[in-house]
Amino acid sequence: QNFIPISANRKPIGFLCFPYSFFSIIRYLFNYISNGFFSYKNPDIRSMHLLNKKGSIQVLDPIGRLRETSEIKILFLGDIMLSKSGNPYKVNESVQKLLKSADLIIANVESPIVDKKNKIKRGLTLRFEMPISFLQSIYKCNESAKWVFNIANNHAFDTSNKNLKDLSGLIETAKIIKQNIPGSEVIGANIGLAKSILSLKPENGPKIGVVGWTEIMNSDKKHFRKPIVRGVDLVSKIVEKIKLDHNFLIGFAHGNEEQSYHPLKTTRNRWINLTGPEKFDLIVGHGPHVVQPCEKVKNRLLFHSIGNFCSPSGPSQTKVGLIPAITLKYDKENVIEAEYNMHFLELESERISAFTLKNYHGKYSKIVNRLRKT
Repeated sequence: QNFIPISANRKPIGFLCFPYSFFSIIRYLFNYISNGFFSYKNPDIRSMHLLNKKGSIQVLDPIGRLRETSEIKILFLGDIMLSKSGNPYKVNESVQKLLKSADLIIANVESPIVDKKNKIKRGLTLRFEMPISFLQSIYKCNESAKWVFNIANNHAFDTSNKNLKDLSGLIETAKIIKQNIPGSEVIGANIGLAKSILSLKPENGPKIGVVGWTEIMNSDKKHFRKPIVRGVDLVSKIVEKIKLDHNFLIGFAHGNEEQSYHPLKTTRNRWINLTGPEKFDLIVGHGPHVVQPCEKVKNRLLFHSIGNFCSPSGPSQTKVGLIPAITLKYDKENVIEAEYNMHFLELESERISAFTLKNYHGKYSKIVNRLRKT
């Protein structure tokens, strides 16, 4: 299984040009104004309680493992978006230090990438463009790491709107990223330089797989048949086939309802069904632009939303993000253990800084207090 086929069950989703139902759009608007006061309430929220903790899961029974073990540290970055000013975000020393510590960094690019030198400012339009300089400025924080950029999200075709078969913007995005970020990989699509299944093999270690996909899409009547990986494509049998070729499988998913603090019940149930020893060992979600809870599922990890890495606008809830740090301990044949730790982000005046839940006393205290209770 070296690529993910397009499911025959694909159908357009959303209302008009929006990626959600009419009711979800109304709830989103109220949440945008009220800092999430009208958030969807998941009835199973009590099961999701790992957000302010660190720990580990045993992927393999350590009895009988080889004595020599190695480690790989993986960081996950949420939505990378264009700034209001058009200038790249400033990454402060605390975040630079964190990024520098990683061996592998997986990030969501919430916009088609263009190779333009002219400054692009974020406007009111729902169609985005972002110059490659934004990714380059973040990449410079750790040029020795392996960078993986996901392009499967609801803005993937913002520059591919000419007709039902137009893929030009998507192909160009992957091409520009590969040309300008040395050694990088692009996931989330079955076309051009992008891969729907990425296989990585650490030195003297087992094979690790990464799959990016989206559950939602803007103007989906134009795009629902285009070759970007969609949630409906990832049925259990497909995921199980992919896992057979990988010792540890990572899912990087764009979904759930924007501005809501809890994952939708339908999405959570589907992701839970895709998580386990024979499926995804780890799913990291993004898309709602806010941090949602995370949980253990069948001794595996599920992050419903890590929020934004950098966001140009929105209420204070979108200005707090999360970088999960996952350290895999492995021998020559198997990943044995996965340690997890949470690093929180604050975005203020186009500057990204890191903080801990325990010691935060900044501008977004109400948002952070909610996370402390999760």
